[in-house]
Amino acid sequence: TPKPSSAASDVYKRQERGSAKFWYTEAPGNVSGTLLPFDLSGVGNKGGVLEEIATLAPDGGTGGDDDAVAFFMSSGEAIVYRGSNPGDASSWGRVGVFPVARPIAVESHGGDVLTVSLDGYAELSRVLPSGRSPVAGFGSRIGRLAQSSAAAFGDNDGWQILYSPAQRIIIVHVPQTASAAQQHVYGLAAGGWSRWAGLPATVWGNVGEALCFGTSDGRICQLGSDSDNGTPIVATAQAAWNALGSPGRRKRIGLVKPIVTATSAPSIRHVLGVDFQPPVYGAEGACLLYTSDAADEGLGV
Repeated sequence: TPKPSSAASDVYKRQERGSAKFWYTEAPGNVSGTLLPFDLSGVGNKGGVLEEIATLAPDGGTGGDDDAVAFFMSSGEAIVYRGSNPGDASSWGRVGVFPVARPIAVESHGGDVLTVSLDGYAELSRVLPSGRSPVAGFGSRIGRLAQSSAAAFGDNDGWQILYSPAQRIIIVHVPQTASAAQQHVYGLAAGGWSRWAGLPATVWGNVGEALCFGTSDGRICQLGSDSDNGTPIVATAQAAWNALGSPGRRKRIGLVKPIVTATSAPSIRHVLGVDFQPPVYGAEGACLLYTSDAADEGLGV
């Protein structure tokens, strides 16, 4: 059964489930017409079946023969071609075959490709030159969490990466069970990560400027109000550890003043953690922050 690709390029491609083939339209740029096969089984070094397709656009997505298309194989290879018409050797050529971790989710974004794999979260432009060596990609600051999540839940259906222009965030949807998921959320403005939990989301999408998610019971919910369907939004946030200018020395903390920016009046409680041990949140020490966004558990990175 053909599966539509997520690629945005001049030639419309559909991958064939369970094989190394993709199908493209005979007339570049059309989404209808005669479909022709292109078999990648003899191109890579390790075989495997085609799992994902994504486009690298150096010019930011205006299209043309400088666009590169990456075909992710189940064997752990990315086969990259450049061009706009697989049926014309003069406008379609192989760039190379690169070792990568098995893809879990990919998404074209800003001329690059965001990837989720057992190696974590990273841009494809950083992954290809380095193979499977650690790279300083957009997910490097939560590398351990990303890798452990991929290892524990990577075989589950429903992984997704989505960029929200209105919110200026990148969401990695992590399906933990058939009915529960978390979202790892990267804020482009501050360059920090947070973790959302408790949302009944199964899939995400942008509807115009609105960030929305779908639920297992068929609802479409919009994110961005100051309540959770009428109830307060509860969140915990942990800042980065601070040695207070003197690493290795004992300190006595006299006063603490949390500074929080929010679009609505928050109710806040705070608790201190010491010696890099996670703070203990109790009835009197819970850190409650009512924000204008979804339930948000800060990672302190």
